[in-house]
Amino acid sequence: MNPWIIRRLIYPLHEKLRGRSTYRFLREFRNTERLDLEEINGLQNRALQGLVGHAAANVPWWRQFFVDNRVDPASIVDATSLTFLPTMDKSFIRENLEELVADNWRESVFKLETGGSSGVPLVFYTDKARESSQLAAKARAREWWDIHFGDRQIDMWGSPIELGANDRLRLFKDRLLNFRLLDAFQLSDEKMAEFLPTLKQHRTEFIYGYASVLARYAAFLQMRGQSLKSLPLKAAISTAELLLPEDKELIESVFGCPVVNEYGCRDGGYIAQSCPRGGMHVAADTVIVEILGEDGLPVSMGEEGEICITNLHSYGMPLIRYRLGDRAALDSKRCACGRSLPLLKELHGRSTDTLFTPDGNRIHGLGAMYVLRVLPEVAAFQVIQESLTRLEVLVVPVVGADISLLKGTIRGGFDRLMGANVETIVTMVDSIPALPSGKMRAIWNKMG
Repeated sequence: MNPWIIRRLIYPLHEKLRGRSTYRFLREFRNTERLDLEEINGLQNRALQGLVGHAAANVPWWRQFFVDNRVDPASIVDATSLTFLPTMDKSFIRENLEELVADNWRESVFKLETGGSSGVPLVFYTDKARESSQLAAKARAREWWDIHFGDRQIDMWGSPIELGANDRLRLFKDRLLNFRLLDAFQLSDEKMAEFLPTLKQHRTEFIYGYASVLARYAAFLQMRGQSLKSLPLKAAISTAELLLPEDKELIESVFGCPVVNEYGCRDGGYIAQSCPRGGMHVAADTVIVEILGEDGLPVSMGEEGEICITNLHSYGMPLIRYRLGDRAALDSKRCACGRSLPLLKELHGRSTDTLFTPDGNRIHGLGAMYVLRVLPEVAAFQVIQESLTRLEVLVVPVVGADISLLKGTIRGGFDRLMGANVETIVTMVDSIPALPSGKMRAIWNKMG
C-alpha cells in the first residue's frame, strides 16, 4: 500500500475507529518539543496537578491515602513536591490493582499485561487517552528520523501478547498499514534465513525490535556474508533492552542504517528516544522522570539512580511515582538538535541486570558480559543469579572449543569479578532459551 495513502487516509481512520485521539496529541507534541524548558516544565506541572487532583477525588487507593496522611492534593504542584507521595512498583500494583482504578473511568479502562521478562507478567489497566498519548509521543520522536505512519515496518518481536492476536483480521489490518511481524521466538538459523526474503519483498523502511534480537540477527547475517544495505532502511529502532555500544555498531554496519535507541515499557509507557544528534530525549509532555537514590529520595542532577516515572495521561489507572528498576541519570545539558526536551544519560538496564556480592557490592551486568564477550570460544551465554553466593553461567560453545579449558577460564573471570565467596557453575548448552517475552536476556538476577 502507498505510504502516503496510509498516512493521510487509512491510519487516521484506523485511529478514529479505535477511539483514539493520537493525531490531536501528535499536533500538540510537535509544538511542545521546541518550547523553552521553562514552558515545558509549566505544561508538565499543570498536567501533574490535574492528574493528582483526579486521583485524590476518584481513585479509591489514592483518596484514602490523602485522607489518612493528611496530604493536600493541591500541594503537589511539580516534580519536587512529588516526594510527599509514596512510590509504587509491580508488587504494589498486583496487591492493589482494583483499588487503583478511577471510579469515573472504570467503564473506559481495559486490561493489558507485560510480557513477563522478570518471570511473572504484570496485569494493569490502561485507557484510550493514555494509549493515544503514548502512540503520539512515539510518532513524534520517529519523525526526527523521517519515519512516519504508513512507512513499511517490520517488527522482530516475540511477545505472546502480540503473537496470540495474529488472526485473519489482524493480519489483514497489519498488511493494510504496511506492517509485518517476524517471530523473535524463532531464531534458529533456518528461521532467520527466512527473514531476508520477507524484508526484501516488503521493501522495509524501518525495523523495530528487541536490542538482543536485532544484534543476533545482524551477527547471523554477518556470518553468512550478507547485509541489509540494499533495503531502503531509514533506521532500526532498538527497544525493551539495554542497547550495548558494540551491538549498536554491529547492527549499523550490517543493516546499513542508523540504530535508534527507544526507552519505555508496556506498563510504564513510552519514556524516551534518541535523536539524530545523539540526545536521549525524555517525552516530558507525557511523563515525569525522577531519579531516586538508595534512600528513595531524588539524587542530584547528573547522578545515577533508579528511574521512577509518573505517566501524565494515565487517568484510568493513575501511574504516579512508579519505580521501574532501571537505572539512569538526568543530564542538564541541552541537545545540539535544538529540542528542549530534557535528556537522560547513562541509561542502564534493570536492577535485575545487576549482580550482587555477599559483601554488598553491585556489579553491573556489563561487567559480567565483558568476562564472556572477550572469549572467542563463546557463541552465546546467559548469566543467572539466584542467590548471593551462586551464579549459573549457561554457555553455547563454538565448535571445537576445549570445554574443560573454557570452563576454567570462565570460572576464573567470575572469581575475579565477584569474589571467591561466589560459586560459579558453568553449564554448556546447545542454545539459550528466550524468556517468556521473547527477549534474550544475557544477565538475569532472579533475586530482584
